[in-house]
Amino acid sequence: LPYLTDDLSIGEEKGQHHSGDLVERPFVSVHIAQRQFGMGCVNSWGAWPRTEYQVPFKDYQFKFVISPIK
Repeated sequence: LPYLTDDLSIGEEKGQHHSGDLVERPFVSVHIAQRQFGMGCVNSWGAWPRTEYQVPFKDYQFKFVISPIK
């Protein structure tokens, strides 16, 4: 992302901003996640994901490699 995650919302209120509303920063933020909670929801307004898409609570480990591209 060419902006910070904090740029997407305003404090506790979590006011929504769209990428077109943001001013790009002079760097790129990379977010790497092994798993994501939130896939398979019934709606996009706060419903929890369906049971088969929930990630069980436990310790997870993963590795990744970032390689330059020429």
